[in-house]
Amino acid sequence: MMKNLLLLGCILFIQIAVAQNPVLNNSFESWSLGEPDNWLTNNMLSSVPLLTQENGGYTGVSAIKGEVVMNAGTVLAPVLYSAPSGTQSGFPMTVPYSTLEFYYKFSPAIAGDALYAYINVQNVNGNGIANGIQMLGNPTSVFTLGTAPVNYIGPDPTNLELSFSIINAGGPNIGVGSWFILDELSMTNATTVHEISQNQLKQPYPNPAAEYLNIPFQIVNPGEISIQIYDMQGRMVNEVLTTASVVTNGKVIADVSSLSSGIYRCVMSDNQTKSSVLFGVNR
Repeated sequence: MMKNLLLLGCILFIQIAVAQNPVLNNSFESWSLGEPDNWLTNNMLSSVPLLTQENGGYTGVSAIKGEVVMNAGTVLAPVLYSAPSGTQSGFPMTVPYSTLEFYYKFSPAIAGDALYAYINVQNVNGNGIANGIQMLGNPTSVFTLGTAPVNYIGPDPTNLELSFSIINAGGPNIGVGSWFILDELSMTNATTVHEISQNQLKQPYPNPAAEYLNIPFQIVNPGEISIQIYDMQGRMVNEVLTTASVVTNGKVIADVSSLSSGIYRCVMSDNQTKSSVLFGVNR
């Protein structure tokens, strides 16, 4: 009887822990063939791995390290992206958590380089209902708590997308040798969801795209908007929509046939706010 009670207690504890933190393999203890389970990296783009298993985590045995490298004359930033089973674009999440927390180390090779964290939350229809961005540029050789706020514009989350990289806050160039180490990622602080109050991008489709990308958007405050696509080094690679006056919801179609396989950021700007979502290109 005591064994059964202990087993039941363990099962309940595991279920509660999973419910409280939707981030899978959050401490990067599980790896297969040099890749972190439940995550996608851009290691295949370089002859030298950009993201590797790091011995000595914040609490466990290992963590993950990402480093900017030079490959065939091109500077490549490490990109870590949530992808359970290598197919889904994010982790199942039904609680509107308001904060991403993680422990990190960071070493910039040049001024302006920063650890970049991006959060995108979707509903069951694939529409973006929340996002968050954090840039951490101060070097730290010891594990430090990092946080990124998540701002909601709609209810009923079902999917959590996370992405980490290195960008330069002052321009497109990043330094070879800049690196970060991440461990113990968690979503915390459940929040209430308010009504949509600003212009917002919805989730582009198909995702990943090959030739053309549909980019829907929602307009709450009519006015002038522009839409651009950036690579993970912060370089604009496609100006989809130059400044145009819009008064209602709409959609633009971007030709992405010239873009290399990888992860990109679509940004919509108006006179007061910016909204961004991630998408992939796959040949």
